[in-house]
Amino acid sequence: MITRLLIPALCIGLSACASMPDQRLDDWAKFGERAQAGPVIVRPDRLVEDSRCPMNARCIWAGRVTIDATVWDGGARRSVRLQSDKPATLRGGDLSIVEIKPDSFMTNAKPRRADYTFRFSYVPR
Repeated sequence: MITRLLIPALCIGLSACASMPDQRLDDWAKFGERAQAGPVIVRPDRLVEDSRCPMNARCIWAGRVTIDATVWDGGARRSVRLQSDKPATLRGGDLSIVEIKPDSFMTNAKPRRADYTFRFSYVPR
């Protein structure tokens, strides 16, 4: 009985994966890696801006991180600009950057591209 249920479920699962990029999905992604955020897959591609306030500075604005990313939303692939201070509106909901590592740095030691890791969130509408 379990085998009869498992095989169709496995086939359905594999056919759904066939339309998605074939890479391990995770909560966190570095540039060039993919992360799952609800039904959406996000791949950070390029750092546009990191204006966050360094830990050893006094700032009047906390700053933000802006990235260009590729998003797979319901099988459709598109480029999206994501900002840490506001969500991007997609077809069925809002996609946000919810955490960025490193979360702090010194004025004289900006993070390198390879140091960045992002965590995303998707909220359906």
